[in-house]
Amino acid sequence: MLTLAIVMAFMALGVSTAAAGGYELVDTDGLEGKSADGKAKASGQIKWYTSNGFTQRGDYTPNAKIRAIKPVGCIWVKVTYGFPNGSVTVGQSGIGGGVSGGSYDATQGFYVSCRRPGHRRPTRLSLAPVGYAKGLLNSSTLQICTSRNRRGSPGYCGFEKNSYLKN
Repeated sequence: MLTLAIVMAFMALGVSTAAAGGYELVDTDGLEGKSADGKAKASGQIKWYTSNGFTQRGDYTPNAKIRAIKPVGCIWVKVTYGFPNGSVTVGQSGIGGGVSGGSYDATQGFYVSCRRPGHRRPTRLSLAPVGYAKGLLNSSTLQICTSRNRRGSPGYCGFEKNSYLKN
């Protein structure tokens, strides 16, 4: 019960959960990636934290979104975190959270949002709940794609890689 009270106190003060968990903010990167056809764009930020100089954490901020900036059928996004001996992709399994505003397509390995009848653009995808911590974590890559409809596979993919850099 005391732990819940401490967490509530930190939230009331506006302290992030990463900071409350013993992590120190070391870097913030703006998101500027686009799909290859320029119809979808990332905006917001990813914040990088460290704990004891070994474990790094990358958290997408509440304003981190992928949205259609021109009429398109579907927008697709894949988030991958990298470290020296491999990588992990954010997916339905809950590793690193999940993208909200759309659904997960396990066949393609992407989160997807498609426009509804009568609309010109799909609902934006929010990266806000996505975050991951691991020893020697050093990057996050966004793959942003578009397609005419959901039956088609993600196409016109653009990439944005952000790296953890200690100041």
